[in-house]
Amino acid sequence: MSNQEVIEKVKKLFALAGNNPSEKEAESAMLKAQELLLSHDLSIGDVDAFDEPAQKEVVEGALNSDGAKTVAGWKINISNAIARYFRVSIIKFNSYKPSTSGS
Repeated sequence: MSNQEVIEKVKKLFALAGNNPSEKEAESAMLKAQELLLSHDLSIGDVDAFDEPAQKEVVEGALNSDGAKTVAGWKINISNAIARYFRVSIIKFNSYKPSTSGS
């Protein structure tokens, strides 16, 4: 079985595990996916690398929705930890909009 075939099978098993009302079936699908990855010396990163860019989901959000000029350090630390855990990228930029009321 080629790496591409293994990855396609693993993706199907992940989908089955994620959308299954039966806890036993979901667990079995996840274990089989892990077994396939290990036996073919592949990782989750290899599965992600096979996804086409068009299939990637882009999620937008703001850390700083309270109007402050800076983002609290703890918010940055938490967002970085979450990004590492889920293997995603965070794009950081400054966009300060001063209040226009009261003139």
